[in-house]
Amino acid sequence: MRALFVTSPGLGHNFPLVPTAWALRSAGHEVLFAAGGAADRVAAAGLPAVDTAAGVNFAEVFGGFVPPPDATPLDIAGGIFAEVSAEVVDSAVELGRRWRPDLVVYSGMQGAGPLLAAVLGVPAVNHEFSFAALPAALRERIAEGLGDAYSRYGVRYAEPELTVAIAAASLEPEPREVARIRPVAYNGGARLPDWLLEPPERPRIAVTLGSVLPAMAGLGALDGLLAAMGSVDAEFVLALDGAEIGELPPNARAIDWLPLNQLLPSCAGAVHHGGSGTTLAVLDAGLPSVIIPQGADQFQNAELLDGCGAALTATGDKVDAELLNRLLTDEPVRASAGRLAAELHAQPAPSTLVDQFANLL
Repeated sequence: MRALFVTSPGLGHNFPLVPTAWALRSAGHEVLFAAGGAADRVAAAGLPAVDTAAGVNFAEVFGGFVPPPDATPLDIAGGIFAEVSAEVVDSAVELGRRWRPDLVVYSGMQGAGPLLAAVLGVPAVNHEFSFAALPAALRERIAEGLGDAYSRYGVRYAEPELTVAIAAASLEPEPREVARIRPVAYNGGARLPDWLLEPPERPRIAVTLGSVLPAMAGLGALDGLLAAMGSVDAEFVLALDGAEIGELPPNARAIDWLPLNQLLPSCAGAVHHGGSGTTLAVLDAGLPSVIIPQGADQFQNAELLDGCGAALTATGDKVDAELLNRLLTDEPVRASAGRLAAELHAQPAPSTLVDQFANLL
């Protein structure tokens, strides 16, 4: 079986699919990523990848999108990712025609995936990358935005033959017919520093804004935390991808790059923006968190976790010493995060997808 993974830019849209690709490879099948904008990071996971977006500046694509005045959140997300998908449609189709996969697996917001599957006449698998389910209406809106491409290739949009979900069923409003698996946190590899292998002398709090936000919007969301850290009896590890921070108190350290799934098990809590990949890693570690949502799906993610009691939500200016101490001492929040982690860990492993994919052929 040959599976072509077609993914949107952004590590959070690619890394959750890596364990599935590993499962296929470990079972003797062939995989290839059409990873526009993230090919190098996928290749670093030991997987073959092709950059289907050579020369495309996705920051300009996102920044240049202007929604109509009456646009709903669904219209905005669908419109943006229709434009993102349009940038890679032709190169993905060319790659697919040359590589001839038996099925196409696509990240949930990559509209080039279902189009390519229709062009090749092979099964399509929608692989979700967040613990929050993406509505079918969003996929349809992205397909509408690719109407010209569908007409050009003489095919029509069709819903996927299978959807892979990594969400916890308890967080979804109603049951769905999906192949549900455990989200296996993958955040890249690195040589681990000695300090990480030593038990922390006091509670450790991980702080991150993901891989995109610091470069695009700066660190303003962390103003409250940066001012309060010195007065909290905890150790802070700022995983901000090398962003300039300034002078830090003695109980804080900044790191350039460290896989979150290696850092988080040593932590007692996390402060983050609510991005899908970061949130999955925090949940996998069973940690309570303070979420400072900034955009995209982050507000929905924060609302879900706050609603089930597994996280605290705040604006950046409200993250003070009192809230950080609550993160460390609020047992109901910690217990809720632990229950959610246990539910996720009880879901089937990615290896169970191998036979399900084969049955589609």
